[in-house]
Amino acid sequence: MVTLPKEWAQSVGLKKNDSVTLVPQSNGGLLISVGGKTAPAVDRRIIDAVGSPTALYRQLIGAYIAGHSEIVVESDHGLSGDRLQAVSTFTQTSIGMEIMEEDENHVIIRDLVDHTEVPPMKNVRREYVLVRKMLADVFAAAGTADMAALQGMVDRDTEVDRIHWLIQRQSCIHQGDITLSARMGLDLRQVTGCVNMSKTIERMGDHAVLMADHLIKMVRDKSSLETGQALHALGPELLGLFDRTVQAWLDRDAAAAEQGITDGNKAVKHITQVFSVPADGSDAQEAGLIAGSAKRLAEYCLDISESAINSAME
Repeated sequence: MVTLPKEWAQSVGLKKNDSVTLVPQSNGGLLISVGGKTAPAVDRRIIDAVGSPTALYRQLIGAYIAGHSEIVVESDHGLSGDRLQAVSTFTQTSIGMEIMEEDENHVIIRDLVDHTEVPPMKNVRREYVLVRKMLADVFAAAGTADMAALQGMVDRDTEVDRIHWLIQRQSCIHQGDITLSARMGLDLRQVTGCVNMSKTIERMGDHAVLMADHLIKMVRDKSSLETGQALHALGPELLGLFDRTVQAWLDRDAAAAEQGITDGNKAVKHITQVFSVPADGSDAQEAGLIAGSAKRLAEYCLDISESAINSAME
């Protein structure tokens, strides 16, 4: 028998013969939550569209990441076209959010995704696959000077951003309802750890875009091909390092992660040796920036290895 605090029972609307859920916790505790037919209240966030369209868009992304299931945009003076465009852009770039109601003064957006279907770890894997393909295309184009494969790189990075926002959102939702992880057979620490992992991969995607832009400029200006050839030669090493460190994180394999740290440190030293950045000339800045991005990729792999070790120790 478990006796529940009367004030809490009344606050959540518990009545005689209603059911509650008891979930054992890893620390030996017991989590009690409301079960039965009681429907959860809609988690609504109201945004007053008084700022600029850019500010409105940022607030919508923030409310989305915070995990709100319903977002209402309203204005007593009517929603102007640029505000409605910001709302439309938000629903196109976020995953699962759709406009359900709309009139002159307000728009109601709701989340249509069942977050128990796709765990955050699968979204991290999908993000990794997209970024890996971006990097592979950059390394290939660096060797051939064929920039066709780099077209649309920004749009591909936007897709990576969408997944990163979704993973952040899932973490907030899981923290708001700590029974969700238990129902999905997940450790809440794994869910929150996905956010750091996702951010690291998202930044690697940013560097893929940066390197693509610099390569395109160097080819257009008919600069020296030495930097491109050096980046092309580093491709297999960096992609292999990326693959191994991500797999170590997915497997929670501390030994593989330790090897990733060893390999990552070697890659950082190798990168500083193979790039010959011109002391002057029109392509000196672009070459230096490409070399810097390649080094950051190796350093991000080191971060992934450290995250894998932390996860394995849990």
